[in-house]
Amino acid sequence: MKLRTSLLTAALCLSSAAIAQPQAYFDMTTHDMGTLTWKIPALATFHITNRGSENLLIREVHPDCGCTAVAWTHDPIRPGEKGTISATYDAAMLGHFSKHIAVYTNASERPVFLQLNGAVVLERKEYSGDFPVRIGEIYLDTDVIEFDD
Repeated sequence: MKLRTSLLTAALCLSSAAIAQPQAYFDMTTHDMGTLTWKIPALATFHITNRGSENLLIREVHPDCGCTAVAWTHDPIRPGEKGTISATYDAAMLGHFSKHIAVYTNASERPVFLQLNGAVVLERKEYSGDFPVRIGEIYLDTDVIEFDD
C-alpha cells in the first residue's frame, strides 16, 4: 500500500512538473513594413507574452542576413508579462524584401519564425494631396466610380 501511494505521489509530481512550463505567444509573426526609402533603416517591434506558469527566456534570436539587426528582452519574462523583440532593417537594397528571424526560447525546442516584408524605393512619393481616396495601394481622385452600360 505504501508503494502504491509513493508511486502515485511521484507520478503526480512528475505530471505537474511537465505542465508547469513557459508558453510563448506572439501578437503577430509577420510585420509589413510598407514602402521604405533607400538607406533609411526601419524598425519593427514584436511583442511576446508568457502564457505559461514558469518564466520564459528568449535564448537566441537569429536574423537570416546581416541586413537585419535584432535586440530582445534578455531578462526572464514572468507568467502573464510581455517582452519585446525589435528588428531594424537597413534598407540598403532596392526592391521587395522578405526577411525571417528565428527566435529560440525555453518554451520549445523548435524556433518561432518572425517575418519582415516590404519594398525599398529610391524616393517615396506622396499622392495624398492629388489623390485623397485610397483603396489598398491604389490612390484615386474621387470615391465615385461609374461604369458605362
